[in-house]
Amino acid sequence: MSAELKQKVYCYVDSRVTASASEVAKALDITIQRAGRYLKGLVSEGVVEIDHTQDHVPFYSSKSPVRPSNPEKRVTRDVTEAHAKDTEEVLEKIVETVFDPSTLIRQAEVANYNKGFSEGYKAGRKESYREAYEDGKRAVLDRLTRLLID
Repeated sequence: MSAELKQKVYCYVDSRVTASASEVAKALDITIQRAGRYLKGLVSEGVVEIDHTQDHVPFYSSKSPVRPSNPEKRVTRDVTEAHAKDTEEVLEKIVETVFDPSTLIRQAEVANYNKGFSEGYKAGRKESYREAYEDGKRAVLDRLTRLLID
């Protein structure tokens, strides 16, 4: 087994909560059998453990203890503030796009056109039905008058 590839497999598993052999294989571009062989080797050394098995597929996690951090060297960032600024910018772009005057005018024109077309179509059908009804009524009356006259 290659020590370099073995270290890459360990680093991948260590960077995840859990990982299966297929995930390791896809991430490192190796075969699943090879990834499984390295993972089993790491399990036998005691650096990696089988966390759980789901549908007969083992998932591995590292046994590395939680590393104590030195509070003096710790660098923290306020992620929520940065996230809020990003979110605010995205929302502003969306609002500008949605409420852009040219977009609103175009949407109103399309809505009015569709409404006018719909109303005109209904009026045309109503008129067509009325004409058909009148033609039918006239045909029935003509036929009855012919029967009565003859």
